[in-house]
Amino acid sequence: MKLLGVVVVLFCALQINAQDSTSRKGNLYLLWGYNRSAYLPSDIQFHGENYDFTLYDVRAKDFPSQFDPKVYFGLFSFTIPQYNYRVGYFINDRISLSLGLDHMKYVLRGGQSVYLDGNFENTGTKYEGHYDDVYVPLTPDLVTLNHTDGFNYTSIELDYHKEVWRSKNEKHSCDLFGGMGFGLMIPRSDVRVLGERAANEFHIAGEAISAQSGFKMKFFNHIAINTTIKAGVSRLHDILTTESRASASQNIGWIQGFWQIGYIGHIGK
Repeated sequence: MKLLGVVVVLFCALQINAQDSTSRKGNLYLLWGYNRSAYLPSDIQFHGENYDFTLYDVRAKDFPSQFDPKVYFGLFSFTIPQYNYRVGYFINDRISLSLGLDHMKYVLRGGQSVYLDGNFENTGTKYEGHYDDVYVPLTPDLVTLNHTDGFNYTSIELDYHKEVWRSKNEKHSCDLFGGMGFGLMIPRSDVRVLGERAANEFHIAGEAISAQSGFKMKFFNHIAINTTIKAGVSRLHDILTTESRASASQNIGWIQGFWQIGYIGHIGK
């Protein structure tokens, strides 16, 4: 949120002039919105002093906040739901470069069973021993792993824009856009392994690549409403799991859909 505050201050401090209706070069935009996401099954490897094991094809879902105006429009609560913000700049009439954060949430599905492979030594639990693809229920006394604060993807994106409609008075238009992004995964994960508490810290756990496509409606040359579909793969090779500084790793394929609303201005003459 500190980054968002700095961006807003810088944005307001810029000299924003009337936008040229036929050119995007020099346009600056700021967008905010909310998402829903879905995840492919993934394998999770856990590494600790007394254990080294893998859970296969673990299923997960997102964790959206139920709509409540007091939450979504509250001054101190609007960042609780799954949100997206982005600041971008058109380097020419067709291409924009942007920086933003996708705050998704990742929660293991309850009631599932998974295959377990690995070793437990001197853990003092019922899981002591060697496992070779044993089908077990995924219960809290074995593992809980949720990226709920959240599954955070900070990325740089490059997009190509194509105008497909413009009103006769030149004040309203619609763009199709698509592009690629890459960045860092910085989750704050709620994890327990064999009952041991989570470290529960923001941490650079890995990196991701993504591709996105959508359309942007522009009204009165300054107000933007975006709808976007984005898919990516996140490689989390250093997830903090417990207070004893154990770790986990997983590769997650995901897709999200989101909408955003924002402001478009112009820098320079």
